[in-house]
Amino acid sequence: QYDVKLQIAGLLTGYDQYVVRGDKSQKKFAVFYLKQKTLIAVDAINSPPEFIMAKKMIMDRMKPDIEKLQDPNISIKEIAAG
Repeated sequence: QYDVKLQIAGLLTGYDQYVVRGDKSQKKFAVFYLKQKTLIAVDAINSPPEFIMAKKMIMDRMKPDIEKLQDPNISIKEIAAG
């Protein structure tokens, strides 16, 4: 039995920055990859909301606020709304 669900969206090739959101020690986090401040990919570990919203943000070629993206106390839906 595995306790990790990995979800991936986008292609992280060529990223120049990454942001971790969540708690690695709790095995619940997401890594967002950006290229020239535009979100291009996400790796989500046990973080379905981050994965779902990141897919939308990637498709919309969003440039999310990095400080907000790092803060798990700010709703990912709020960040995706711009």
